[in-house]
Amino acid sequence: MIFIRRTLTFLFITLFFAAQAQEMDSLIPALARAANDSSKILTLSAIEDACEVKDIESYALQQMKLIEESLLRKSIHSKFAHTETARSYNDLGVYERSQKSNYLQAVEYYLKAATILEKETDPDQDLLSSIYSNLATAYIDLERYDFAKTYFNKCIELDIKKKNDDYLAQDYNNMAGFLFFIKDYKQAEYYFNKSIRYGVLKKDSSSLIGRFCNLGEVCVNDGSNRLEAAWKYADSAFLYKKALAKEDVLYNAYKLRFKIAVLQKQFNKVPPLIEKLTQLNPKAKLETADFKRWLYLYYKAIGDYKSSLENYIQWKDSRDSVLSKDIKHKSEIRQLGFDSEKKQYELKLDDEKKMLEEKNKRKWQMYLSAFISLVAVFIAGFSWFFYKRWKLTKKQKDIIEDQQEELTKQHQLLEAKSKAINQSLNYSKEIQTTLLNYHAQIAGSFKDYFIIHKPKDVVSGDFYWTFSRGSQTVAVVGDCTGHGVPGALISVLAIEALNNIISSGVELNDTEEFVKQLRMNFSKYYNAKTLISIGIDLNIVCFDKEQRIATCFGSGSTMLILHKNKEMKKVKFDSFNIGGELPLNINSKPFVYSFSGLDKFYLFTDGIVDMKGGEGGKKYSMQRFQELILRNAPQQISEEKEAFNQEIERWIQGRDLVDDITLLGLQLE
Repeated sequence: MIFIRRTLTFLFITLFFAAQAQEMDSLIPALARAANDSSKILTLSAIEDACEVKDIESYALQQMKLIEESLLRKSIHSKFAHTETARSYNDLGVYERSQKSNYLQAVEYYLKAATILEKETDPDQDLLSSIYSNLATAYIDLERYDFAKTYFNKCIELDIKKKNDDYLAQDYNNMAGFLFFIKDYKQAEYYFNKSIRYGVLKKDSSSLIGRFCNLGEVCVNDGSNRLEAAWKYADSAFLYKKALAKEDVLYNAYKLRFKIAVLQKQFNKVPPLIEKLTQLNPKAKLETADFKRWLYLYYKAIGDYKSSLENYIQWKDSRDSVLSKDIKHKSEIRQLGFDSEKKQYELKLDDEKKMLEEKNKRKWQMYLSAFISLVAVFIAGFSWFFYKRWKLTKKQKDIIEDQQEELTKQHQLLEAKSKAINQSLNYSKEIQTTLLNYHAQIAGSFKDYFIIHKPKDVVSGDFYWTFSRGSQTVAVVGDCTGHGVPGALISVLAIEALNNIISSGVELNDTEEFVKQLRMNFSKYYNAKTLISIGIDLNIVCFDKEQRIATCFGSGSTMLILHKNKEMKKVKFDSFNIGGELPLNINSKPFVYSFSGLDKFYLFTDGIVDMKGGEGGKKYSMQRFQELILRNAPQQISEEKEAFNQEIERWIQGRDLVDDITLLGLQLE
């Protein structure tokens, strides 16, 4: 995302605003002189491109109104009207996203624009590609990375079809930047290379420098320690130095060399690089924070602790500033969701109020009808018997109709409430899935892995969590009390508690202290002795990659270790309470295991061994689970996931799960 925003911002500022005032001075008079509707619409479109962002909405709405009036007058062609309407919606999306940070509204406008063009047999492909790119960027703002990737791919497919090499180079670079941001370094490297191939053909020196630097950053960050390859990418970037008028474009190339020199401990190369980077300082907070961090690491490595401390403080201040904006951004996204739910609740109350008024109105009408009937009885005299029979029949009919109408409305109300509850639960599931994935960045920490997470209901009381520091990585799988919404709430508290423990500086291999700190975090929620205890079955393992030692600990759980695909080790931990007034009583001790690259670790909750199925609805059992692991041992651990999923479906045979299922398979190099 950083690469995408950096590219878009640079192009926007350097090219767009430089000519903005001059274009507006010529376009406003041109609008007044336009001879027909088509000319006016095209001029308004050009004004939207040239005006300041805060003025886009006014001109876009004016253009859409003119298009609507022109269609009524039949003065423009429908295809032209559709294209320019889509352009206006796209511009409104730009306004909502950049001016008001209203990402949901921006997405709505972009989708309207895309829908209009996709219905055309021969749409404006440049405009459609731009809309797809805007949609991808807005979905990144909303942290919906699956949708963002979909629309980046749509951009690529569209420009491949059009054979637009200039756009394709940028499409591949945008996709690579997005993949780097979500730490999919392998795919990011693939797309950076594709972007470079197009850049070489077009001799785009400035872009090639940035893309070679990006490839170097992949080598530094992906955990492969390919520092020599990173240095070669930096050299490739410097090959295009002569083609540039300004040297500040090379800032990232110098910084890449600086990082590599520090990591390789070639400290004689560092001072001239620091001097050059200081001269070329871009003054961007992200760049400044990154530079200060590496200065802190360099001075610490050479023993200049005073300079190291100064740069550490500056790095922390810059980082905290960026993080505070990110936290504010996420808070705004959560507020958007809250405002949407609040609006739905207000609409629901309004509907219920209308229904009550209608019911009272019918009741008043019934009383009035009864009074008129009584008067009619006295007036009718001789015909009272016939009237009574008729009234009785009518009343019974009215009651039946009222009951049927009431039943129909109650049924509709129940359907609406059920739909609202299901939507709320599905949204909660998306939030929980995002939270689990955000706090379990596993890809860079293990050689191979897989995750199976199957809630019994829509949301789950199971959770998984990982964290890495230096050569150590800690992995946690937990099963909270209950399942569904109560269990999910406890799992959120558990993840937050684990994050707090990490912030307190606890050693990752002190797994027993993890449990004690986790209990302390939960104790703050207990103000009365009448509250029941919160139970969490835990599997905790800390991997020390340098010492090749795994420290295992847990509560009320079992961990399986497959040694060289042959020998199964079963590690079982006693149960003790995590929350509540009862004293902490830990009898188990950590289990320490020396692992090799062939060992596989399985952290799981009891939902997989307790699932009922087979003949007679029996429990699956620990023995069957161990046999399943041994059967699939020859496969790569990531390939075992499909076999486990198939076995779960085969066993339960369409039955409901009796508990949440979570299984985390891990293998280190």
